Amino acid sequence: MNAQFAERHDRSPLAAIEAMSDWVFAVLKDSKTEKSVLIGHSMGSLVALEFAARAESTLRLAST
Repeated sequence: MNAQFAERHDRSPLAAIEAMSDWVFAVLKDSKTEKSVLIGHSMGSLVALEFAARAESTLRLAST
């Protein structure tokens, strides 16, 4: 995951929520993460929601 961060860190900022969601998906996939929890605040919540919408078939939702 550090390599993914370093690669992204050297580039210009991602301009769209969709691009940020794609980046999160790529980081999780490349790091072979089997389980994760996405929590966001402000723009981060939009990224988490976009990620959830795009990865709907692979999600298990937590219930409270």
